[in-house]
Amino acid sequence: TARAQDGFVKTQGEAYVKLAFTNFASDDFYNTNGDQVGQSEVFTQRNLVLYGEYGIIENLTAIVNFPVLRTNAFANTNTVYGIGDLWVGLKYGVKLGGFHLAASINPEFPTGNSSASVSFLNEQGQELSLVLPTGDGEFNVWSWLGVSRGVSLASWASGYASLGAGVNLRTKGLSHQIGFRAEVGSRLFENLFVQVQSRAQIVPSDDLAFGGFILGEGTDFITMGGLVGITLPSLPLTIEAEWM
Repeated sequence: TARAQDGFVKTQGEAYVKLAFTNFASDDFYNTNGDQVGQSEVFTQRNLVLYGEYGIIENLTAIVNFPVLRTNAFANTNTVYGIGDLWVGLKYGVKLGGFHLAASINPEFPTGNSSASVSFLNEQGQELSLVLPTGDGEFNVWSWLGVSRGVSLASWASGYASLGAGVNLRTKGLSHQIGFRAEVGSRLFENLFVQVQSRAQIVPSDDLAFGGFILGEGTDFITMGGLVGITLPSLPLTIEAEWM
């Protein structure tokens, strides 16, 4: 249930902490109409993220998500280093029958550097700069509703399914976003955990503010991914590998 976040909450005094390293790289670029605008130098973003949950009281969980290190770079530029935007939240959940229902509110604070830039040489040998921020420079609030259900599959396997939907209210002229997520997971033989997940986002407004792709302005997408985790014997630690 530590991974099935949507409908589940922690019991009072229970904690879950994850330190994750993520790597994203692509040389495909699209405009806000979804049209590919060609290929360029590979853009790479790496993150070291600290995530935690803590059960404050029964049914109420505190959440924190903080990129303690973020790097941005193109293949032909230097690299920006900094922290990302701090995301905190509170989630209240109840159980109805066999279903776990939860609602959360999650403010995100502009702790990252929204004006961080890199330098590069153009074809004429001139040194130019390009803004690659480690944060979007605006205060926003994600609100989520989620439902989850756990099931017993066999004496050696248990599983769950979760659905969630949310709205991101943005400021400083950036467009609001609507998000969806779904996942199914199973624990096998106590030490093995597998998960399949999908994420989607739409921007309902056509009135888009100017901003680089890294701000997520006007970004619609659907993703699919999977995760495999192994719990270390006799230790409260799990090592996970995820692809999306």
